[in-house]
Amino acid sequence: MQRRPLLIDLMALMGLTALALWLRWPALSTEGFHNEDVAGITYNADLLLKGLLPYVDNLEWKAPGAFFLSALSWWGFERDIVTLQRVMAGLATLAAWGVYWGGRLLYGRRAAIIAGLLYAGLSPITDSIDVNYGAWMIAPYIWATVFFIQGERSGQAGWTVASGATLAVAGLMKRQAATISPLLFLILLLGPWLRRPEGWAAAKPRLKGLALLGGGLALGFAPILIFYAGHHALTPFIKDYFLSQSGWHYVKDALPWGAKLGRLGDGFLGFGEYMASPTLLATLAFIAAARRPQLTLRGLLLGGHFWLSFLGAALGMRFFKGYYLQILPAAAWIAAHPEGPLSGWLLRPRRALGYWAAVVVLLLALVPAAIKDIGSLKDIRAMRRAPRDGAAAYIGRVIHKNTAPDDEIWIWGRWAWPVYFHADRRAPTRFYKVLGLITTPLTNTWRRAGEPTRFVRRAFWRTLIDDLEGGGPAFIVAARNEDFTDFSELRALLAARYRRVNHAQEGRFTLYRRVDFKLKHPPQTPQRAKRPQINKRPQANKRPQANKHPQANKHSKITTPPRRAPKTAKPAR
Repeated sequence: MQRRPLLIDLMALMGLTALALWLRWPALSTEGFHNEDVAGITYNADLLLKGLLPYVDNLEWKAPGAFFLSALSWWGFERDIVTLQRVMAGLATLAAWGVYWGGRLLYGRRAAIIAGLLYAGLSPITDSIDVNYGAWMIAPYIWATVFFIQGERSGQAGWTVASGATLAVAGLMKRQAATISPLLFLILLLGPWLRRPEGWAAAKPRLKGLALLGGGLALGFAPILIFYAGHHALTPFIKDYFLSQSGWHYVKDALPWGAKLGRLGDGFLGFGEYMASPTLLATLAFIAAARRPQLTLRGLLLGGHFWLSFLGAALGMRFFKGYYLQILPAAAWIAAHPEGPLSGWLLRPRRALGYWAAVVVLLLALVPAAIKDIGSLKDIRAMRRAPRDGAAAYIGRVIHKNTAPDDEIWIWGRWAWPVYFHADRRAPTRFYKVLGLITTPLTNTWRRAGEPTRFVRRAFWRTLIDDLEGGGPAFIVAARNEDFTDFSELRALLAARYRRVNHAQEGRFTLYRRVDFKLKHPPQTPQRAKRPQINKRPQANKRPQANKHPQANKHSKITTPPRRAPKTAKPAR
C-alpha cells in the first residue's frame, strides 16, 4: 500500500517534466541571445575558463553564481548558448519539482499537482525560456523554501540548515533572493506563537532555529569565499558582491516619488500581463481562506513569501516580465490552497445553487485569464525558435575571422554586449560594459518608455580612456542606443586611431578597426534576412520607446534583430 502514493508522486513528477521540456523545446536548439544581459554571464564564464576572476579582472556588479555554473557547463560541453539553454531546461524542471513538493508538504497531493502544473505551465512566460539571472536563481530559491517547510514540518535540524545553504546559493545567482530571508528568520523567532498544522512538529527553540538557518547561510556562502580567498581576492569579492555600490544605487533610484508611484502601478498591472491565471486563483484562494483569520505558520509563510518576492521584483522600480518569475512559486502555492477555487470549488462539486453561481463567475473570470496566458505561451515559444541577435552575431563573426585569440575588442552600448561572446574576444579594460557606470541608468518599465541613456562624466571615465589608449583594442563596436556625443575623449580616440569598417554597419551598430590593424577577411555586404513576424498587430503612428530597440517586444528588455540582420550561425570556436 505504501508504494501507491510514491507511484502517484513519481508519475506526477514525470508529467511535470514532460510539460516543462515540451514548452521549452523551441529554445533548446536556438543558438543566440534572447536578452543582452546574458552576455555579462557569458563574458564572465569565459574569464573563468581562461583562469581569470570576475570582480578582479573586470568590474562586475551582478551576482556571480551564473558565471560559475555557465563556465562549468562549457567545461563539460560545447561553448555555445544551446548548452546553457539545455542546462536551464533541467533547472526549470527541477524548479517545477520543487513547487510540486512544496505543495505536497503544505496541503497534500492535490495541491501539489495544481501548484506544479501552474508553475511548469506558466513559468516560460516570465522567464522567456532564457538563461538570464532570474532563471538561474529560481530553482534554489524554491528549494530553499521547500527545505524550510520540511524542517518545520519534521522538526529535523538538517532541513533548516539545508534551507539556509540553498538560499545562499539562490542569492549567489541573483541578490533579490535575499528578500525572503527576513521571513524565514521571523517564522523561527515567532515559532511558539504560530498556529501549526496538525501533525507538524513543535516549534524549534528560537535560538537553535536561528542558529541553524544562519549556519546554513554561512555554509552556502563558504565555497565561493574560500575560492576567492585562495586567489587572494576576498576583499574585492566582498566589496563588489556583498557591499555592491551599484546595487545600492539601483535600490536607491534617482526617480522622484511621483514617478516611483507610477512605476509601482506598472508593477501591479504586470500581474495581469504576465501571470493572469495564477494571480486570479491566488486572490480568490486568499479571500476564501481569510474567512477564518488566524496567524498560522502556513499563512505567514505564503503571504510573506508572495509580498517579499514582489519586493524583490520591485527593487529599482523597473518591473520587466522576468522579475515576476520570483513571485510565481508563492502564487502557485496559494492558488492551490484546499479552500481555493480549483481544489475547493471545481474539484469538489456541490448541489447548492450558490455554489454553481460561484463556479460560473469563476469561469467567466478564469477563461479570459487562461486565454491571455496561453496566448503569451504561444508567443514566447514562437519567438524562441530563432535567435534575436543576428546583427551582433554577424559583427562577432567579422571580428573573429580577422583577429587572433589574444587580440582585444571593446564595446559601447548594451545592444552590442553579445558581440563579446560571438567574437570570443575580451576587453583590454576592466570596464567591459559601462551602463550605469559612466552612463545614465535605464528607467523604463515593461509598459513605459524611459529617458535615453547617455554619457555621464563620472569617476571611471578617465581610467577607461587610459585603458583604451594604452591597450589599443583591435576593434571597437558602438551601439547607437547609448549616446556618447558628450564623451569627447572617446570620439577623439575614434577619430584619431580608428576607421569605420565598410559593410559592417549592421542595424544599430558601427564597427571600428584600429588604423594599423589590417583586415584579413574584409566583410562582404550581408544579405538581408526576413524578420520573423510573431502575432504582429498594427500600431499606427506609434513612436519607438526611448530606452528600447525600435523592434523590441514590450514584454522583454531584449531586442529583436534589426531588419537587415543576416541569419545567425553558431559562433566560431
